[in-house]
Amino acid sequence: MTFSELSAIDAERFRAQVEAEGPRKLFELAEFLRADGVSLDQFDASIASLEPLWAWFMGFTRADFPGYPQTPSRVRNLFFFKAHGWHVPASPRR
Repeated sequence: MTFSELSAIDAERFRAQVEAEGPRKLFELAEFLRADGVSLDQFDASIASLEPLWAWFMGFTRADFPGYPQTPSRVRNLFFFKAHGWHVPASPRR
């Protein structure tokens, strides 16, 4: 089943779950950034602040998500990315 095949009720449940997890996920992201020595001061919710976040994320993926637990959902997500032919460029980490 794809997301577009969800019923309106199931789609709303999914949206509500994602929204409810937002604060926890942002905290988790901040912890990963801090662990890599990244200053959070540069992230001000502007479009420009997405550039350093993306650069960090690309390095994080190339390093195979260090510190992120190997969970069934992570495996499922990685499979989804590979199934769609999405990959991380092999350039060095910043």
